[in-house]
Amino acid sequence: MGYIVGSKAAQLMDSWRWALRVSPGFGVLCSILCVMVLLEPERGVIEVRSLHDDDTANSHGLESTKSTYFNDLKYLFNVKSYVWATVGTTLVSFVVGGLSFWAPTFIYDSQLKLGRHVKIDQVSLIVGIITFFAGLTGVLAGAEISRRLKVHHSYAEALVCAYGILFGSPLLFGTLFLADRSVDASWVLIFVAEVSLCLYWVPNADLRLAVIVPHRRATAEATQILSQHLLGDASSPFIVGAISDAIRPHTQSEQTSLLYALYITPFLSVLGATAYLLCSFYLFQDKRNEIKAVIDHETRSISN
Repeated sequence: MGYIVGSKAAQLMDSWRWALRVSPGFGVLCSILCVMVLLEPERGVIEVRSLHDDDTANSHGLESTKSTYFNDLKYLFNVKSYVWATVGTTLVSFVVGGLSFWAPTFIYDSQLKLGRHVKIDQVSLIVGIITFFAGLTGVLAGAEISRRLKVHHSYAEALVCAYGILFGSPLLFGTLFLADRSVDASWVLIFVAEVSLCLYWVPNADLRLAVIVPHRRATAEATQILSQHLLGDASSPFIVGAISDAIRPHTQSEQTSLLYALYITPFLSVLGATAYLLCSFYLFQDKRNEIKAVIDHETRSISN
């Protein structure tokens, strides 16, 4: 939606700056809705606990639900499925971030190379429409596929993530390769590639909740989000741009140098899929460990 609204705002006001000026308004609107509409549940209310007072719990020798951030991180790094899932989502975020930033420019340059005279705003609008429908399709499909497969496979979440990303990698390569040869084919491939890459969103969140004990889930989510943005989509536009700048003196073409720089995204997608495959090896045992930890805690609470 950001592509669509931003490109139309820039087109209507005849300035790219308006693509950035409209976003703070949406941020303010979301903040107002959060304050006025969102009902904040009591933290931990869905978890059955006989002892809510941490001092009482400690007096009975039970594990307190309060812990330091360092202890939380130490716990998280010992959950191997979570670690590999974090590596996987960070790599995919790097790919998505790099493509999100550079795809409109790259496709625009590719169309100029083919002799098609278009405006960058038009390309951004098309990319936005494709991304919107591909993202919506991928997220819903990933959730449904994972839900059905979990009935038969306890590690289904990781496999949906892995195979979705893996399937999208060659399609992503084809999108880049065909951009200056057949734009129409490139549009089709980028849609299917984005659907595949978006399959992982819901299964990854489901996976994270399934292997982390309740009172450390907030830290787990925050740590994973920090990793995927700081090392992923926040840094990838700069890195891809730097690679393109380094290559450009040898290619004498902005489109070609950007193409070679973006070729790292299919390779990183394969690495992301590999990380989720490794995650699947530990997922079943980590799920059992999480369930056992919760049951043991509640059993001790009731008995004491």
